[in-house]
Amino acid sequence: MEQAIDRNTIHNKIMNTSSSQMFHRLIRRNLGDNSQSAINCIKTDENEYLFLAKDQRKAFANYYEDLSAPKPEQFDDLYVNLCKIRQKEMLKTLEDQEIPSDYFTSADIIKAIEELNMNKSPDEFGLCAEHLKFSKNEIAPYLTKLFNNIIETLKTPGTFKTGILFPVLKKRTRIPLMSTVTVVLQ
Repeated sequence: MEQAIDRNTIHNKIMNTSSSQMFHRLIRRNLGDNSQSAINCIKTDENEYLFLAKDQRKAFANYYEDLSAPKPEQFDDLYVNLCKIRQKEMLKTLEDQEIPSDYFTSADIIKAIEELNMNKSPDEFGLCAEHLKFSKNEIAPYLTKLFNNIIETLKTPGTFKTGILFPVLKKRTRIPLMSTVTVVLQ
């Protein structure tokens, strides 16, 4: 009886709060050696019961993909409006100031490249820190122009607003990782 109540409590927490912490808690719970605490069935939002591991993995993949996608309706409208007002005020302030065209130097860019962490996953274009580190002297002038242009125009390139999200399950993972999700920041 206690285990059933505990399972229902965790199920309700997961369904009511969309957080990666609850997702990983359920994963850790299912990976434990205690078979009594493992969840044999998952109930979806559509009141569908999933007993097969394959269906449960799909449900988790959909859940995590939904969790990672930005949702505009979750924002506090008052806070968003306040941020827009602050942004307009900052733009007015910046328009009045003279910004030097050589805000960044090649030395600044090379120093930043040298501080990048190696052995990390590549981005959506297949570029990683090693590419930048090994070609820093050749690429620094172009990156200098790019970043100075961003400062001058106050416009961020669209490719700077995207990334790849990899959910990583720690320790003895029995559930295979789902496919890569590309997240676009607005």
